[in-house]
Amino acid sequence: MLIRSKQKKGRRDVLYAGASFLYLGVLDLNSMYRCFHAVVRK
Repeated sequence: MLIRSKQKKGRRDVLYAGASFLYLGVLDLNSMYRCFHAVVRK
């Protein structure tokens, strides 16, 4: 029982980590895109 609940918690933590990583990745891509356009305009 304890192991099963532990696995669920671990899986949930991994899911949250993946979601936050994707979210940060999207924000990073957006900022990189802006920087790229700023450089191109110059």
